[in-house]
Amino acid sequence: MSLYKFALCAVVVAFLSSCKKEIKTEDVVKGVAEQYCAYLLGGDYGAYVDATYRTETLGEDERTELIDNLKMFAAQQQKERQGITKAEVSKVEVSADDDTADVFLLITYGDSTQEQVLQPMVKRGGLWYLR
Repeated sequence: MSLYKFALCAVVVAFLSSCKKEIKTEDVVKGVAEQYCAYLLGGDYGAYVDATYRTETLGEDERTELIDNLKMFAAQQQKERQGITKAEVSKVEVSADDDTADVFLLITYGDSTQEQVLQPMVKRGGLWYLR
């Protein structure tokens, strides 16, 4: 099911890229990063792992381990900070070669604390992945 969601995102990005109005790479990266955050916040850890560059080289055991690690991370954040309630993209910096980007996320926790996190991304085969 998560592969279906990932493919749907790819189709949306491809469609947006083909529109006559020029779309900035920063806007595409922002949209993709927001979708990946939605996977994480929604508990769709499989989709989040699949959004990571080079996931296709993982064995099933490694993929399951990454998903389990995300579940533990979410549980830890719930215990320590009442969970993550929101993740917003505050800034996107795309490299000059248009193949990498740094996404700055503003994470808001249930205890109302906030933290800025850097999420590197990479474009391969026309799609943006978490790095």
